[in-house]
Amino acid sequence: MNEAQIFTVRVWRQAEHFRASVRAVGEEQARLFTAPAPLAAFLLDAADQPNKGNTPCLNPPDPC
Repeated sequence: MNEAQIFTVRVWRQAEHFRASVRAVGEEQARLFTAPAPLAAFLLDAADQPNKGNTPCLNPPDPC
């Protein structure tokens, strides 16, 4: 069974500008984003990576 990849995502506004950081649990370095679209693209790409334990969940109450 593959393990799930878990991320810590922080989103905030600084001087009216979008800011976000994403760090995979277990990694030291975070990735920084200044716009929502690149953040969404990064998370979509991470979800599409094979062998990362990202199994689609068709019935959310059921375990995936």
